[in-house]
Amino acid sequence: MVEKTYDLITLGCRVNTADSLKIERELSRRGFRKCAISEAPSFWIINTCAVTAEGMRKSRKTVRKCARTGIPVYVTGCASEMEPATFESMGDNVHVVRTRDETTIFDFITAKENPGEPVPWSCSNLVRVPLKVQDGCSRYCNYCIVPYLRGKPVSRPMREIISDTADLVSAGAREIIICGIDLGSYNDPVEGGRLEKLIKKIHEAFPSIWIRLSSIEINDITGGILQSIAGGIACEHLHLPLQSGDDRVLENMGRQYDTDFYREKVANIRERIPSIAISTDVMVGFPTEDEPAFSNTATFLKEIGFSRVHVFKYSSRKGTKAFALGDPVESKVKERRALVLREAARLLSYEFHRRFLRNRVDVLIEGPVGERPGVLFGRTRNFAGVFVRGEARLTGAFATVEVTGASAQGMEGNIIEVKDFSEKGELSWKNVYSAES
Repeated sequence: MVEKTYDLITLGCRVNTADSLKIERELSRRGFRKCAISEAPSFWIINTCAVTAEGMRKSRKTVRKCARTGIPVYVTGCASEMEPATFESMGDNVHVVRTRDETTIFDFITAKENPGEPVPWSCSNLVRVPLKVQDGCSRYCNYCIVPYLRGKPVSRPMREIISDTADLVSAGAREIIICGIDLGSYNDPVEGGRLEKLIKKIHEAFPSIWIRLSSIEINDITGGILQSIAGGIACEHLHLPLQSGDDRVLENMGRQYDTDFYREKVANIRERIPSIAISTDVMVGFPTEDEPAFSNTATFLKEIGFSRVHVFKYSSRKGTKAFALGDPVESKVKERRALVLREAARLLSYEFHRRFLRNRVDVLIEGPVGERPGVLFGRTRNFAGVFVRGEARLTGAFATVEVTGASAQGMEGNIIEVKDFSEKGELSWKNVYSAES
């Protein structure tokens, strides 16, 4: 029997990455091997994105390019929900497996291809791993197409999540990033229990790994979640999407808060957890964003003092409420506003990183930096990036680092001490490690 291999391309968000990892794990169990960089696959899997017009464009381009090889192409993800016929028209070798089909992509591929014996799977090159615990959304923000593509909120049982976490830790994961389309809506459908209970359950089962929350709406930050972070169970970092710093635009967007609520909530979070980092998303060019509204957003970003800001441009999506407003903000205006906010974000990141100079921080080493021989990259619990000198064998280790430099991109430092997982998954301190030795 000829061994069947595959290559998987993931576009879009962290939830898509989590979905792709699940696809990889299941296909390994069913006897398909992920191909090496140097070999051609037996078939392609493209996990697509449709959250913006640019994401949709990249999805179409990627599928079209793979389809030209003549190799079977399996298309899934949000774009497969939005434009299934577009992909199906790209060739007889293109198969669309829509995200909400009853037949899973695993079953679909198994029926089309000939699986072999189960093969090992490892995520050792990905020590920080997203784990999807929830899908779907019912907020229906006026600019967002995702609820129409992903459907109503659905949460996974905690026992399944704990089982998946065990698989990921065994495969090399050292940080689990709990993610979902509307993470704050999580509620165990079997035993009940919200997000704070899930965090506690994962920590009890795997006390040595880091647990981080992915993007979550500020309205959904509860006392229980903050208690988990303050107690060191979850990482001291929250990503709280803002989208706009202007109250009129927020109302037009259909967001469920105003700037006063956001400001007060952040102040309360920081009062309770002084070491916490708060990052955000912000949109420029929403149809009703004029220059004063944009100025309010720029001012609000600086006032809050985010550690990291993801700036993106509004993209009109047919089917959303905002589509009827048109797209009146010119492309060049969106670009200028995005550049202004990205420069503000750069300065905010620099100020955040400067706070750690001459201090010691805990860092999870993610691996070598390709363009800088002998340099490793890692992240702190509050998501600050850190560059250190060291050997590739330290990938996946937790290290204590003394910070010696700071920039908008991250921090530079020296490794003082290293700890790693034992065979039982427990952490133990090694002797002091010197990158110069």
